Amino acid sequence: MNIEQLDYARLSEDAMAAADDAATMEECQAHLARAVRYASLASMEHQRSPDFNIFEIRPGVRHH
Repeated sequence: MNIEQLDYARLSEDAMAAADDAATMEECQAHLARAVRYASLASMEHQRSPDFNIFEIRPGVRHH
């Protein structure tokens, strides 16, 4: 995970915690919407990271 990913993930968690403490339903929904946006950004950062979806290709063993 890179630093942007960690920041967005932390911001998403913070927004979810703020939703728990919200005084009104509207405030709660606003915090939850923010949490979803940050989680989405964290996911996009993860997908853009150089190690995402990289796997080693090994030459196959051929049988003659």
